[in-house]
Amino acid sequence: MTSQHAKRLVEEFATYFKNNSTNPKGKYKSFVIKGESNPAQVAKLLELLDKNGIKYGKAGAKSGLKGFEYQSGKAGVTFSTSEKDIVINAYQPRSVLAQVLFEPNPALNDSITYDITSWAMPYAYGLQGYALETRLDASGAYEKPTFTPNQAGETPVAYLANWQGTRDVAFLAALLNHKIRVKYAEYPFEVEGKSFPAGSLIITKGGNEYVPDFDKKSNSGGKSIWGKLGYYPDRICGQRQRFWLT
Repeated sequence: MTSQHAKRLVEEFATYFKNNSTNPKGKYKSFVIKGESNPAQVAKLLELLDKNGIKYGKAGAKSGLKGFEYQSGKAGVTFSTSEKDIVINAYQPRSVLAQVLFEPNPALNDSITYDITSWAMPYAYGLQGYALETRLDASGAYEKPTFTPNQAGETPVAYLANWQGTRDVAFLAALLNHKIRVKYAEYPFEVEGKSFPAGSLIITKGGNEYVPDFDKKSNSGGKSIWGKLGYYPDRICGQRQRFWLT
């Protein structure tokens, strides 16, 4: 039957994506993720959007906007955007998927279906954001922070890593898989002008003397665990940030 209606099928397929781009059906037409959100979690969100072909851009400096605030659950909250903020516009071919992922109040038939899979992305990733009922276009392409491997000038006595998101859990798992002992900070502290919150990982050579090639240890993929450590300009994001104590 499909082959008998091939022409109409192709036309309807094209119409579906065209209508998504010109007249999205959902209540919310735009979604903003604030730049001051956890950068590691923002990186995870953008990775998800890229995998699903959902477009996003730089919000730019705008004021007097109103929308639903995810953190407070309040509608009609006035806010402004900056060059660091991200906007996901529903006027795009995959607007339905974008609206499903960012819908603040999903309609559920019963409590049995309620779990994290129904959470809007700002809730799932713990991000600051807003859902707008009006169209908000991006002012330009959003440039992701460039990752730069952090190279120690000499063999460090210890490694410090912020605890910010799910990628940090994977990093910790890699350390434990190599039998590397890891400590964590119970209180915030500061080293060489850099602040570390409670929960930051502390990997010292003391107590790990038995680990062969401690600084060159490789994971199952053949890449150095410490190669995951690096820094991003202005903010830590995505991978890990390493500091060393001398």
